[in-house]
Parts: sequence; structure tokens; C-alpha cells
Amino acid sequence: MSLGLSALRPAEIVGSSVCSVVYSAALDSWVLVYASGGNAASGRLLGVKTFTVSGTYEPIAGTKHVLVKVVGGGGGSAGVGATTTSQYATVGGGASGSYAEAWLPSEAIGSRQAVTVGTGGSAGLAAANAGGGGTSSFGSLVSAAGGGGSPWIGFVANQGMGLYTGGYPGQSASGGNIVNSAGNAGAPGISVNGSTLAGHGGSSPLGGGGFGNSAAGSLAAPGSGLGSGAGGIANAPSQPGRPGGAGASGAVIIYEYA
Repeated sequence: MSLGLSALRPAEIVGSSVCSVVYSAALDSWVLVYASGGNAASGRLLGVKTFTVSGTYEPIAGTKHVLVKVVGGGGGSAGVGATTTSQYATVGGGASGSYAEAWLPSEAIGSRQAVTVGTGGSAGLAAANAGGGGTSSFGSLVSAAGGGGSPWIGFVANQGMGLYTGGYPGQSASGGNIVNSAGNAGAPGISVNGSTLAGHGGSSPLGGGGFGNSAAGSLAAPGSGLGSGAGGIANAPSQPGRPGGAGASGAVIIYEYA
């Protein structure tokens, strides 16, 4: 299909041209968003605007359609508690934010749209739950919830076993006519007979989550990619409590097409 969501016209794609297409699940079809050469000059990419903090979007002159990518903020990871000589502890990673992609005509956008970027979830203090990520949105047209922070659950005995859940993803994104998806859950932390493994943070379509760090005295890894969750940490016996990591902030990315 063409940029106008109609069948392709003759000479809209020509030999040796470079093309870009996206698949729309709502339309069950591939949509041409760029083609060099031929009669496709009306679909050329005019610019890309990336919001990592909230603001206002105003399309540049000549914009006919936009491809909008929206991801919510990632969840933080819980802090781990101080252990005695006979205790182990670990925590799971934070979840990534929900994600959406939408192909929108200029008529739907108007002269401006408010852009909200969800903050990353806060790191949990020692032996405390982490915060969840905030919701990102493109006006009232597209919205993506933040990922949940991981909880602090407690300790396990020297020869015991424990599974420490990671953060839960938020509800599925809305407004996307190409993609609407929930985030990825944070991986759980595991402790089995004195062996501990911290959970990794959930990855988003725009980057990887923080890695789970089980080394003694290590710092929790924050979410690295936009909208990703923080990694967890672990404690062996006789170690002090430590805070978790912060989730990565969300983002709204807008591709402007003629």
C-alpha cells in the first residue's frame, strides 16, 4: 500500500530505488513509507524528532504523515537487604515500558501535539520495593504505560531455595495502528542452596535492560535502552544492604514524511 493507504500507483517504485516499508497489523498489509526515485518524492523523509523529556511537537512545513514510536518508562529494581551469616538474598529486574507505533496523517495531528515522556522507575532503597516507570504519550492519540518495578521479598536460608519475582509489565499500549504491545517482565532472581542469580531488567524495542549483577558488593545496573528496566543485585551472607537501580526513561520518536 502507498502512503495514502491505497494501492501503489505505476512508477511509484522504480528499479534500483531504496524503499522503506512498515507492516500494519490493523490493515494486514505492508505500507510504503519511503522510496527513492520514481514518482515517490511525496513520501520522502523530512526529519526525525526525538523526545526524551516532555514537550510540544510542531510538525515542520510540508509534513503529510508521521510515523510515531512511543515507549513508556522502565521499572526500577528493588534494593537488597543486609544479610546475616546464614542468609542469602537477591532481587529481580524491573519491567520495560509498553510500546506502540502509529502511522498518522497531518489532519489527525493538527498544528501541535503535547508530548509526555514517562520517567524511569526509581531505584529501591535497601530492602525496599522499586518504583514503576511513567506513561509516555503523543497527545491523546498514542499512549504507552510504564513498566513495573521489582519488589523486595526477603531472605532465604543457607541451604534454602527462593524465587524473587521481577517487575510486571504495564497494560498494553494504545493508539498504535502498526504495533500495540505491553512491556517485557523483569527476569526473576533465583537462590538455590547458596547459589544466587540476580534478575535482568526487561528490554524494550528501543534498547536492552540492565544486567543482573550477582557479584559481592556490586552496584545495580540501571536500564540502558530507552524504556528498559533496571537489573537486580544479590547478597551472599554477611553483606550490607544496597539500593537497586533506576529504570530508563521512555521516549517519543517522530519521523516526518512529505
